[in-house]
Amino acid sequence: MTYNFKIDFILDSNPVMILARSLGEIDFSIGENSTLGGCKLLKHLEQPRSIRADGTQDPTLFSFCLADNEDRKKLSVGAEVDFIP
Repeated sequence: MTYNFKIDFILDSNPVMILARSLGEIDFSIGENSTLGGCKLLKHLEQPRSIRADGTQDPTLFSFCLADNEDRKKLSVGAEVDFIP
């Protein structure tokens, strides 16, 4: 199954961290061969605290880490990408 995400922020760290917002389903897990926008991910997934304007927690924001920092060039803020678990 494929899930749609929109990239909110890219942190140029080691490893590169991608903050992306789910555009649909949020019940998934990350596996050994997961990709985001065609870029392989580390088996690391976090859900940062994000508060909506109304004060409620936003469950759609996720943090992913790229397995290869060079793949950062393939992603951009605002892009809609597919996540394959």
